[in-house]
Amino acid sequence: MQTPGTETGAKMSAAAEQQQPAEGQRVGVLMRHKLALRFSGDDDFVFATETGGPMYYRNVSTRGLDKATNAAGLNPEGVPSLVMHDLRHTYGSHLVLGGLDVVRVSRQMGHKKPSITLDIHAKELEQVQHSDKVAESVAFAFGGIL
Repeated sequence: MQTPGTETGAKMSAAAEQQQPAEGQRVGVLMRHKLALRFSGDDDFVFATETGGPMYYRNVSTRGLDKATNAAGLNPEGVPSLVMHDLRHTYGSHLVLGGLDVVRVSRQMGHKKPSITLDIHAKELEQVQHSDKVAESVAFAFGGIL
């Protein structure tokens, strides 16, 4: 999603496409979705309004994310409601926790430098490194039988 006050669509610049390598399965799902739409040309948005235009981020948040998170009980009183950027952060966190190296996560997230990714996901990186060290220590302590 783009910053408030702007419209959003699924078009990407060539540079963004190069920085965001997508797995075949994900691309296939998006292609099937786009081909099922009335507006399925190369220059059309993957997620569009009924008239083929870009979706406005506030409509997507209000009609989609807010309803889904409220129904799932993810927006308790006294806590800020989840926003689209939280989904982006969660995605990056899962990449890190899954063991993807920082440079690849940085490219996937579109960060200018891996140091930005390190700043944002330091906690997750520490968890991954700590769990690896614990596993190594246990394996060493038991002579590799575990």
